[in-house]
Amino acid sequence: MAESEKSEGIVESPLSQNFYLFVWALASVASFAIFILFPV
Repeated sequence: MAESEKSEGIVESPLSQNFYLFVWALASVASFAIFILFPV
């Protein structure tokens, strides 16, 4: 039990950073696609 808790604590921070990076990239690609597919 203790070992799994330690591994979770170590993985938590990088995982959240990768999650925010993924969300940012997804939003950038989505906005870029919207400008191309639906020009205002």
